[in-house]
Amino acid sequence: MDYNLFYQIKDFEELEIFLISIEEYINSLLDLNLKDKIKDEGEDILNIDMTLKGIIENIYGDVFKNSVSMNKIKDSLLYIKNNAKIITIFLSKEIDEGFKFKLKEYFQKNIDKDVLLKYRIKDSIGGGIILETSSKYLDYSFDSVLNANTDKIISIINNDKI
Repeated sequence: MDYNLFYQIKDFEELEIFLISIEEYINSLLDLNLKDKIKDEGEDILNIDMTLKGIIENIYGDVFKNSVSMNKIKDSLLYIKNNAKIITIFLSKEIDEGFKFKLKEYFQKNIDKDVLLKYRIKDSIGGGIILETSSKYLDYSFDSVLNANTDKIISIINNDKI
C-alpha cells in the first residue's frame, strides 16, 4: 500500500471523492492536448479537488500534465480502496474534522494501520456510537443501552423511596 498517500486520506468519503476527481481529470487530459491544457504561464484550467491536488503534488511532484502518471496515482487510490479495512461509524450528529482525525489516529494505532473510516448519521440512536465492519456490529448507542437495561431502570424507579 502507498502509505504516503494512504496517511493523507482523511476518510472513506474523501477517498471516493479523490477517485472521482482523478477519473474526471484523466479523462480530461486524454481529451485535450497538453499544450491546450496550459493557460497563462502554466495555470491549470482543468478542475480537480484542491486538497487532492495539494496531496499529490506534495508526495509525487508536478505530475498533473501526464496521464500515465495520473493513472499510476489512480491505481494507488484504487488499491487503497480495495485493501483498506473499512469501519463504518454511526453517530447521532455530524462531528468536526478534529474529532474525525482523532478517531482515525485511534483506530490506526489500536485496531489496524490500514483502516479507513466511513461516517454515517443515524439520529435515531439518540447518542453514543455504533461501529460496523464487514464481520462485526457493535452497538454502543444510548438507545441500545437503555433498551438492554429497561427492566433494571424500571425496578430502580419502582423501588425508589421518595
